[in-house]
Amino acid sequence: MGEVIRYFHAANSGDLISILPGIKHVYDTTGKKAIIYQRLDMPGLYYQGAVHPLLNENGEQVTMNMQQWMMLLPLLESQEYIDYCEIWEGQKFDIDFNQIRQGYFTTMPHGNISRWTWYCQPALACNLANKWLFVDGNNKVNNDTAIVNLTERYRNTTLITYFFLKEWEDKIVFAGTDKEHSLFCKQYKLNVPRLIVNNFLELAQAMVSCKFFLGNQSMCWNIAEALKIPRVLEVCNIAANCPPTGDNAFDFLHQGALEFYVNRFFNNKI
Repeated sequence: MGEVIRYFHAANSGDLISILPGIKHVYDTTGKKAIIYQRLDMPGLYYQGAVHPLLNENGEQVTMNMQQWMMLLPLLESQEYIDYCEIWEGQKFDIDFNQIRQGYFTTMPHGNISRWTWYCQPALACNLANKWLFVDGNNKVNNDTAIVNLTERYRNTTLITYFFLKEWEDKIVFAGTDKEHSLFCKQYKLNVPRLIVNNFLELAQAMVSCKFFLGNQSMCWNIAEALKIPRVLEVCNIAANCPPTGDNAFDFLHQGALEFYVNRFFNNKI
């Protein structure tokens, strides 16, 4: 394989963040950095009715488009264990992460998403309690502020409401698309600002600086999990595949648990 290992990935950005611990583990044990080839505009096939904001030029859902890739690139290439990243245009690779979507190789859509690659590539198995994204903080948020991210997919809306966040309205910023922000504020009658970033490296830096992160199963959650910041996850009960691992990390299915964790974080009891 030479002095680098070439990885091919075609799924979405959250999936890519979730498999980085295995890539880092290979670097830690062999000294071989990663070259990541990402395929763009592959059709995004999720559960029926899922709404994903990434579209191609024809308005069709895709796993990764150019805009998302350019937002993600600075975060990926800031990591010591990644040599560089490129759009896949037929380059040869050593490890194909699309194996996890072929045949009987994984437990999709169940089980920990970070572990799916291990069933195909056991050399990537590692301790998920260790952080795998490393960034400095920035001044986008302060350490009294929580970052909230709620997408339109992988939700638990039948059991969960966020009206109770009114008590901390002045200590919350929302990370996500303009549409997601608008829906969140309108649905729960909240007036919280939207976090504006130029790329996902800036997003990760803001997350390192915040008090804690609250979100559902999304790319933002996977970044929070990778950074090992204090975090709370709304579990999607039809596809619970992003369980938190490590300290100061909690997930919930019911309203009482959600409010319990948020109260404890805001009141510095965790």
